[in-house]
Amino acid sequence: MPDSVKDDDHPAVHELREHTLWSEAQVWCSPERHGQITGI
Repeated sequence: MPDSVKDDDHPAVHELREHTLWSEAQVWCSPERHGQITGI
């Protein structure tokens, strides 16, 4: 896969993947708006 990372077998990576698959929804936040950083 193009986004695969070598040595991604760290236990924390596996835990994050498990939590991501377990979740019913995710809310992502970013200070970026229309391609530029906001004044937050």
